[in-house]
Amino acid sequence: MKKTFLILFILVFSFSPGIIYSQWSTSPDSHNVIGYGSTIKVIGDGTGGCYVIFKYNSPTKTGILKVDKYGALEWPERVELKGTRAMQTYDLAIPDGAGNLIISYSDMSYGTHALLKLQKIDKFGNFLWKDTGFWIDSTHSGMQSIKSLVQDGEYGCVLTWKDSISDVRINRIAPNGKKLWGEGGKLVIVKTHLVKPKLIKTSQDKFVFVEEDLWKWFDNQGNLLLTDTSHYPGNLISAEDGGIVFETYDGDWPENWNMYLRKVDSLGAPAWENQRIHIADSLFYNTPVLLYENEANFISLWVGKNNGVGNIPHFQITNANGEKLLTPEGYSLCNDSLYYPFIFAIPSSGGNTILAYEYNDHIRAQMFDTLGNIIWGDSDVIVSNNPSAEIFIPDEKGGFLYAGQLYEFALYVDQVSVNGNLGEVIVTRFEENASGIQKGFELFQNYPNPFNPSTLIKYQLPEKTHVKVEVFNILGQSVKILVDEEKPAGYYETEFTPVNLASGVYICNIRAGKFDQSVKMIYMK
Repeated sequence: MKKTFLILFILVFSFSPGIIYSQWSTSPDSHNVIGYGSTIKVIGDGTGGCYVIFKYNSPTKTGILKVDKYGALEWPERVELKGTRAMQTYDLAIPDGAGNLIISYSDMSYGTHALLKLQKIDKFGNFLWKDTGFWIDSTHSGMQSIKSLVQDGEYGCVLTWKDSISDVRINRIAPNGKKLWGEGGKLVIVKTHLVKPKLIKTSQDKFVFVEEDLWKWFDNQGNLLLTDTSHYPGNLISAEDGGIVFETYDGDWPENWNMYLRKVDSLGAPAWENQRIHIADSLFYNTPVLLYENEANFISLWVGKNNGVGNIPHFQITNANGEKLLTPEGYSLCNDSLYYPFIFAIPSSGGNTILAYEYNDHIRAQMFDTLGNIIWGDSDVIVSNNPSAEIFIPDEKGGFLYAGQLYEFALYVDQVSVNGNLGEVIVTRFEENASGIQKGFELFQNYPNPFNPSTLIKYQLPEKTHVKVEVFNILGQSVKILVDEEKPAGYYETEFTPVNLASGVYICNIRAGKFDQSVKMIYMK
């Protein structure tokens, strides 16, 4: 039976936070061990949890674990990358923007050339691009190596690799695994010996490849828009207006190196009146130098001299107009020279930035606002008394996750909240309901929205009842029944993946007893 729905309002949720302490460690002397292996990599899942990728066994295998926002393992066992050869070793990994993981890896055996492959894994641990992944480039057989991997903004990815004859190629992969720029991709450089090429996606859906002073700009169809050799950059980052901010250097090598910040617009032209902004001097050879973006500001981190003392961690904040927001020399995190320079920045909410660094055999963290004011009190937060952390990523709540490897190959992931508390999970009303606090019937807004290729629909039931979740088109015609059964009280989620449906507005409706509610969803191909 047809049913036409008039959407009169959009659901607005109350985000009054609650606090939960869960499986995360709450002490700097202990860690939340989640498995055993080596070469750990952590990718955020968009909900406060993460994917953990690691190597194990001999011959080498790659395993993946899923940790939820409370620090608990979501999957009953690790997921192992599959291939047609003896070893599968991961290279690079990124989130796809819809809660899934895209990972590149080498499928190889001793004495043979590696097959360079891609795989997508959903939040349930399912392989989405064939069980054994797919070969990135079957037209150039022989030794291949991945060089860079970025999101394409539409739940797929763009990657570069070196083929068997040392040419560098680029391709874009659709969410379904289709190679959009041809089987062998597009040629970028002929017979190069490049070491660390860079690939960045701009906010205007352009992809910029950089190797030494060579810049190549591609549109999202793979057309070459611009080739430039004007700049030799260090770190690069995308700006909100479609431009790119990057570092350059000059000075006396190796102990008095100067660092500058530059910006080019979406056409590759200089974007700041002062073409380069002096950020730091007295940098050491091979010093850690990092660049981050946070709400249109750019955070530079480096280790250098301060009043004649070396190996001091510093940071500076530069706004979108090229103006430094802190003192000209930047802010020093401590006054003592560090034996092992180590510094990370984690963008937080409200434009604030969390800086983590190792000092006196402790990993410390502090939150700063855009003027360099301390937010977490005069004393830094001691994150860990075991300086083994290798990875720091945002936790989607203004805090961060950190991970590393302990003795005997134990892998751990821990969390610090936006308040600077270890193991403190801050939840919204929506998430409290998800934890089992049912206060009534409710259908939540689907996520992501707009969506492609699929979206997640969540709802809660305060009592046992028959529930029907159904999707209608804008004419009121039913296109999919997602749920039609009796369920006990609880919190539920179901996935909607359109099949042979046009882009447009769809209505998700839930009926449970006398409860009847709808939300609007937008499907974009």
